[in-house]
Amino acid sequence: MAAQRRLGEELGLQTSLAPAFQFQYSAEYEDRGSERELCTVYLGRYDGPVQPAEVEISDWGWEAPRALADRIVAAPIRYTPWFRVIWRILGLPSATWSEGDQEKISGSPKSPL
Repeated sequence: MAAQRRLGEELGLQTSLAPAFQFQYSAEYEDRGSERELCTVYLGRYDGPVQPAEVEISDWGWEAPRALADRIVAAPIRYTPWFRVIWRILGLPSATWSEGDQEKISGSPKSPL
C-alpha cells in the first residue's frame, strides 16, 4: 500500500494502516493558485522511534490536542489546509480560523471506509 510505503520513506517507521475515511477539500491561495483534492485518512498504531527523512519532513513532534488547537489558532498558515480540514472532521479541540487565514478552505467527509 502506498500509504505504508510513504510512512517508511518519510518517517522511517513501519506499521499496519487501515483506511478510516475520505474527504474532499478545496483551498484558494490568494493569487498563487488553488487545490481541489480527494484525500483518504489512514489510522495505525506505532510505539517506537521516529526517524524523519530531512528531505521530506522539515519539522515534527508530539503534542496534546488542546495545545495543538491553540497553535493552529495562533498561526493557521503554518498548517496545511488538508490537516485543518481533518482536524475539524475529527471533532478535535475547537480551533477557529481567523480572518487572517491566507487561504479559504472548505472540506467535508466523503465517505466512511
